[in-house]
Amino acid sequence: MTSQNRTSGTKTTPMFQVKLSLIIIVLGAVFACTAPFLHMLYPKTNPDIEQLKIKVRSQEISEAEYYIQRESFTFFGYSTKRKFWYAIGKPISTLYFLLILFYATTYIGFKELKAALRVITFMGTSISFYFIVWAFWHRGDFPLKAYYISIGVISVLSAYASYLLIVFRDSLLNRIKILTSFIVNKGSTYVPKEDEKAYVHDYLKTFKKVIK
Repeated sequence: MTSQNRTSGTKTTPMFQVKLSLIIIVLGAVFACTAPFLHMLYPKTNPDIEQLKIKVRSQEISEAEYYIQRESFTFFGYSTKRKFWYAIGKPISTLYFLLILFYATTYIGFKELKAALRVITFMGTSISFYFIVWAFWHRGDFPLKAYYISIGVISVLSAYASYLLIVFRDSLLNRIKILTSFIVNKGSTYVPKEDEKAYVHDYLKTFKKVIK
């Protein structure tokens, strides 16, 4: 098997990976772009809560009883799903595109620009996580000050975890590239000519197992 065949053989799988990554990114972008508008799919009022309001006005139940029963009809503390998606739609959209930008910085060679963009995206990601956590976490009886501090801490930690995940993935891919480059370009020089075909077949088979 010639070196040309070896090169074309190793390019088939990465191309599949690129296409799969693009599909995932595009599908994510579609959801991120539609998230701010999902609230429009839901009604403005909650029939069950409206019925409770009628009972309060007719004095069938007290206001205290109204708030107790109301909790069972809420969605993450919101009276309607429309209000919930209105609160969380924009942060989800912003978070997605910031994470994409965060990931894109791994391909930037200019260190100063990379550092600046990572600082900016880290701050923006923290803010997006803040509003997402705030939307999901109904405060209830949690002290107000501790509530906001807790959300702030969770948001920063979530942004930092995203940063570590992206950086770790980039570092891991670079190491894999170095290793595979050595195996493909240098490894064959240590293999006898008569065993070269079997060697190429084996490492291609192994690569396919690794990327599954």
